Amino acid sequence: MGHREIVEHLLDHGAEVNHEDVDGRTALSVAALCVPASKGHASVVSLLIDRGAEVDHCDKDGMTPLLVAAYEGHVDVVDLLLEGGADVDHTDNNGRTPLLAAASMGHASVVNTLLFWGAAVDSIDSEGRTVLSIASAQGNVEVVRTLLDRADVNYKDLYTSMFVHVLNYTYVCLYMCIIIHKYFLYILIINTLQCESMEDW
Repeated sequence: MGHREIVEHLLDHGAEVNHEDVDGRTALSVAALCVPASKGHASVVSLLIDRGAEVDHCDKDGMTPLLVAAYEGHVDVVDLLLEGGADVDHTDNNGRTPLLAAASMGHASVVNTLLFWGAAVDSIDSEGRTVLSIASAQGNVEVVRTLLDRADVNYKDLYTSMFVHVLNYTYVCLYMCIIIHKYFLYILIINTLQCESMEDW
């Protein structure tokens, strides 16, 4: 018996589809977390939705199944949840949307899917960071390229400002190191020449 058959059997015998565990997670949240479609388990998510699972149910952290799937990079599950009516811009307790979650983990395919479904590209989290700044900080080139055509590249959040200051400071330090290095190299050359001159005497 496969995963879908087991879940279907339990539901047929009275299991509550929206029952919560101690962390406020339902079966749909767990399925979104643990069963990537690449392993053939997307049908479990589809079954739960068909049986009335709340697609926007929040756990104690404010996480919905869509947010969980976005973090994990389960693009087919993300598609199923959105087709089932999930809120593409829902935020958790830290102000993170599914797009922010996917971008922070470098899941380019999920980012593309969420953008296709109309995700707000310039949303910010509770720390004032945008999707683009988070993706840039993580060094996710593919995600950054995807966002550049849509995001406001001139928006300066707190992180961006700090990053620019740190970058400027780094360049100043590097420049000073070069100057100091040249100075000591000059001193070394002068001393070497002086020593050679004394030996000639």
